[in-house]
Amino acid sequence: MRMRYQTMQEIRVTDRSGKYLTLYDIDGRLFPRMVKEENIRAIGEIQLRDDDIFLCGMPRSGHHWAYEMVNMLLSGKAEQSPHDLDRGVLELTSNSELDAIPSPRVMTTHVCYRFLPPVQQKKIPIIHLVRDPRDVLVSHFKLCKAWPGDNYDGTFSDWLDLYSKGKLAWGSWFDHCKDWERVSSENPDLRYLRLHYEDMKSNTLEVVKTIARFLGLNVSSELCVSISNKCQFEQMKKDHANRTHIWSDQMVHFQKGEPGEWKNWFNKEETEAFSKLYKTEMANTCLESRYCQ
Repeated sequence: MRMRYQTMQEIRVTDRSGKYLTLYDIDGRLFPRMVKEENIRAIGEIQLRDDDIFLCGMPRSGHHWAYEMVNMLLSGKAEQSPHDLDRGVLELTSNSELDAIPSPRVMTTHVCYRFLPPVQQKKIPIIHLVRDPRDVLVSHFKLCKAWPGDNYDGTFSDWLDLYSKGKLAWGSWFDHCKDWERVSSENPDLRYLRLHYEDMKSNTLEVVKTIARFLGLNVSSELCVSISNKCQFEQMKKDHANRTHIWSDQMVHFQKGEPGEWKNWFNKEETEAFSKLYKTEMANTCLESRYCQ
């Protein structure tokens, strides 16, 4: 079902300590102010091509990383893409700009399936990127603290409290993942692949091979090894040093990339509370025990 939006408001979300951040409310859904309303409204109208590829998932889940892997496989070269991921982010790019991107297009979005154009009808491959929600929260918090266009000056504990109350942009990690699981289960002919950020870090070569098989690409083992070497996190960070945005003296993307960094941010009570919330939200799903240790 294609989504229709009726209103957009700029709202101030205040945490329990009185600190605030400003978001867009589009028909009851919260978005960061860097998105463009007209682009959100037009996502369902994108003119698809047979060779399009979609990278989907919550922010801070490895989209830039996966983007390079996919483009290297498509080009047959272990070389950094000449174009940055940003030009194909659906929330930031107009449909006319998307139309101007040469095929094959690798497009990125953080919205759920129901927002998308009819990808199932066109057999468009969807790569769903999933990362430990605790690391996602930490990375998102650091991003919002650094972004010059934001104004949030609160603590991580208060940020976590906002998340538990559903007051952060992009919505719930739990709802997002459960929605994709439901969609993939109800539509067995949907070309869907779920990739975990942690596997991209620990076994990059196998992830590269998995993507190649999913996309039906006939590539050599040698190319996969070369791409894996080029896509090691530290190499990616080095290659993107002069390419990614710098906010508050730190790279926006490819910062640390270490799974489990959340342990440096969550205190004991927060860890226990989040684990309890996770087990409740993700019960009877394919991810019910993955991120609650």
